[in-house]
Amino acid sequence: MTLDASAKSSYTFSVSVSDGLLSAFRAVTVEVMEPEPPGDPPSPGRPAPPSGLEASLLTSEVVVLTWRDNGDDETGFEVHYRKNTDAWTPLRMLPADAETATVEELSGGIEYEFVVLATNRQGRTASNVASAELSLAPPTHLDAVVLSETSVRITWRDNSISETGFEVQFRPAASDSDDPAIDGEGGAAAGWREVAAVGPDATSAPLGGLAPGGSYLFRVGALGREKPGRDANAFSGAGRFTLADPRTDGELTDCAPGETVATLSGDYEVRMCFETPSGAQVDASNYHLESSASGLLYFFDRDNVEVLAKVLDGCSINGHRWVFVAPVTTLAFNLEIVERSTGNTFTHRNAKGVVAATASDVAAFPCDPEPSAAATSSAEGPQAGASRRMPARTPAYPVSAARTPVAESPPVCEPEGPGIELESGHRVDMCFELPDGEIGQALDWGLARRSSALVYFFDRENVEVLVKVLDGCGVNGHHWVFTGAVTDLAFQLVVTSPDGQRWTHANTGGRIAETRSDTAAFQCR
Repeated sequence: MTLDASAKSSYTFSVSVSDGLLSAFRAVTVEVMEPEPPGDPPSPGRPAPPSGLEASLLTSEVVVLTWRDNGDDETGFEVHYRKNTDAWTPLRMLPADAETATVEELSGGIEYEFVVLATNRQGRTASNVASAELSLAPPTHLDAVVLSETSVRITWRDNSISETGFEVQFRPAASDSDDPAIDGEGGAAAGWREVAAVGPDATSAPLGGLAPGGSYLFRVGALGREKPGRDANAFSGAGRFTLADPRTDGELTDCAPGETVATLSGDYEVRMCFETPSGAQVDASNYHLESSASGLLYFFDRDNVEVLAKVLDGCSINGHRWVFVAPVTTLAFNLEIVERSTGNTFTHRNAKGVVAATASDVAAFPCDPEPSAAATSSAEGPQAGASRRMPARTPAYPVSAARTPVAESPPVCEPEGPGIELESGHRVDMCFELPDGEIGQALDWGLARRSSALVYFFDRENVEVLVKVLDGCGVNGHHWVFTGAVTDLAFQLVVTSPDGQRWTHANTGGRIAETRSDTAAFQCR
């Protein structure tokens, strides 16, 4: 039991003893005194005690101590502190003649007391006691990234040093004129409800189970160690987001690709736009993959890549340059690859709510072109193709319906590594089989990865497979796996969870592999 001298100077307890038949009681009173600051009383030979100690806040969590050095015989200074009712604790040593110290290693939401001791061989003499109450710096730069019609990811800037975690609160907006401005003291009485809690240093949290078309206010609080009778938390101001009425699944977007996102093989410009779940139309962004033949695009987060595109030179084989596109998304998009010298265009589209198909065309651009010829692939029509990594044999390119699902193929090999470790602890392994039966192991392209992996088979310029594992625990309680391959070789892809669960995807040689999306791949533990 901790007794607080600042609250009461004495406490009375009742103590009883019993042998089962007889019992006796006695009242005991305990006097509680504040602990005396460390140090010795002034005397000849001991240094003169510092005076005028002041504790001021440099920021809400950083204290600056200043004092007057009254002697010239000290060998140094000691800074001691205590919090609430704790004992005095040494904090740091300072050299002789020092008159200031900056203290950063403290916790927000707590009142601290400080004392400075001048020291030499004869003893230590103490300054006056100074105090400062620290508070947490609230988060700023709130934003809400829409993930679907019913979910968003809240993001913020962490401005505090010693928070114990963060709490996300929200409430439905009463109307479009509902004022999101708050004073940081709203709490449950103002209608705020906790919907997510994350650990210290976090800067985002997913929110699911929202109403399509709903409008919400949200705020984020940095959590501190509570002082009795006082809230030590620091809340941001409020932000607002609205989930637009969803576009019907299967609808194509009317967005128009804007500026060139990436340039492939010197003469081919990639342009792409997509439609967010809330209805906004946005251009894709370039990951800036270090490859002239292959490009990587993302929509919201650079770590969450969405589309692999490549243009290969097949002129010596069939007189054409080949195009392959592997999207791993269910968002509606329009993609164009334009040949600058002629204006010829390859297009690929996807409808909302549909797992985007791989597009492959080994006759996309003739090597001796005539201007205005166009190659077109869409999510709703047939596509042709066979990805060729080594232009060493003439590929077969069977025509197949892009939207017709192909049954999962039996594995032709077992991956032997080396695999790719993602930040979540999931491991990606992949093997492939050549037409002559030789087995090979996929190679890590070396993506700066957290949730995405990129692999190639032979040539690092010619990327073959994009895999990503996303944390959907806050949305549906599962980790999600998406994969897009631009190859016609037989392969087996294995994603292994940290607890040993396996998710697999296989392809039979001679056909372009299907994209695959699984939002229930691994259950969150």
